[in-house]
Amino acid sequence: MHFTHSTPGNTPSAAFFASTLQIYSIEVKDIEDVPGLKLPLEVYGVIAARDAVDHNRNILFSRRRNNCQILNPEDPFLHLTGPSRAIVCEEPVHVEIKLKVKGGTESEDIALMTRVWYYSGNVSCTLYTPLVGGLCTMVLSSEELHESIQATIVGIRLRVPEETPSLFKNGGRVVCFSLPRKSRPRKGRLPNSTHPLFRQVVLQDGAMTSCSKGYLNLSRHVVSVKLCGTLEVVIYANSQSGAIKGEVSIKAQNCNITQDVCHLGDSELEITVAWSRLVQDKLWISMEGSEEV
Repeated sequence: MHFTHSTPGNTPSAAFFASTLQIYSIEVKDIEDVPGLKLPLEVYGVIAARDAVDHNRNILFSRRRNNCQILNPEDPFLHLTGPSRAIVCEEPVHVEIKLKVKGGTESEDIALMTRVWYYSGNVSCTLYTPLVGGLCTMVLSSEELHESIQATIVGIRLRVPEETPSLFKNGGRVVCFSLPRKSRPRKGRLPNSTHPLFRQVVLQDGAMTSCSKGYLNLSRHVVSVKLCGTLEVVIYANSQSGAIKGEVSIKAQNCNITQDVCHLGDSELEITVAWSRLVQDKLWISMEGSEEV
């Protein structure tokens, strides 16, 4: 959120719009039939992206051995927690994958996949990229968004915090979409077939917990949004009779913080989003700081 608090019309020279790589999901499938690899599997390790901004790891998935994710046929997708900032596509993006399956002892752990995927920005459509290597195949769903900015979902909270335990006692789901502004769906409808499920960024799924002030605990916070587009946020609360759904359409901004209200049944949730242009590289940040001094 380097440039969230920039003054409109007086944008720092280090801030710009760019193509970014939106990572939607990573699915583990086609696991080899070898001893020790029978579902369900306890998986841990790291998946991270590196771009030209600083070439540092931008964590997408990270689990320690004592906090594995259990993979099974009903849930073959890795529970992503990142990126922590938008992934810039000005130069090839490297996605590093180092995953292991937990065995009886650490010496019995099995390397599930160790490889690097390079995205060179030569494909502009939605990608289903099968990554073959090690003892499985991973399907990485991603998309390059041109002329995009970064949206950070700072918080989603119930305006009446006391309602949180009862509203989400059966769990829920929070997802978002980046849509062209002209394709904004009508109120009360989810995005149509041109925006299928693989274009969802899942912010939270399953158990829905919150802090004392009513803010929901989200797994992911950062998404890329087209500059001339909207961020569609959809929230579900599970119930015995089915899911209650609420959604809100938020117009993309160059900077600053916006707050919108999502109606979920009789409850109101306040969604706070911080908007920021992108950083070209970390040297620009240093130069901008020097100019201000």
